[in-house]
Amino acid sequence: MPKDPALSRLGTEARSVKFPDGSRGVILVRAGIPQNEAEALAARIWADRADSAGPTVDLSAAVGSDRPRSSQ
Repeated sequence: MPKDPALSRLGTEARSVKFPDGSRGVILVRAGIPQNEAEALAARIWADRADSAGPTVDLSAAVGSDRPRSSQ
């Protein structure tokens, strides 16, 4: 059994969040965390990912999205 059960899937919940670039996603957070904290966590995840990621590819046209592509 894990020492910290909060790190397992029990005690977590999925939250729909909006990332700073306007995209939406779902992240797992500790159960009971307010939505504004989940949004702040999403912004930190997005910033960390943007710092460490190479060039990104917009696949929205490949999946038939009507959403306009953002220029980055």
